[in-house]
Amino acid sequence: MDEKIMTNDDNWAERLWLWADDNDIGEDYIPRNKETLQSLTELDLGGNYLTELPTEIGNLTNLTKLYLNENKLTELPAEIGNLTNLTRLHLGNNPNLTLTQKQKEWIRTLQVNGCDVSIDDYFLDRG
Repeated sequence: MDEKIMTNDDNWAERLWLWADDNDIGEDYIPRNKETLQSLTELDLGGNYLTELPTEIGNLTNLTKLYLNENKLTELPAEIGNLTNLTRLHLGNNPNLTLTQKQKEWIRTLQVNGCDVSIDDYFLDRG
């Protein structure tokens, strides 16, 4: 994914916090302090039965580890492609997840760059 899609306006963090509150994701996972949030390197949202991710996830560009396994995601926001520093990405056990072609390319690029990607292989083949 060559071009970065940013939701970098003044209210992006507040929208992310509202989403977290709506999904019962505590401050231990998504800090409610903008500076701490922006410096976050690991985010574990696995096992929360999430059905969607907010576009604001793409603003967490310092993430190196992202766990989204065991949810009910059907798609990922395009902005997730902004997360180019990942060394670990877990997407397994999201049985209805469909990836766009750009997201498949993003995942393959992450893999080439040494990222440990955990995903059901057929996600990269279908869609």
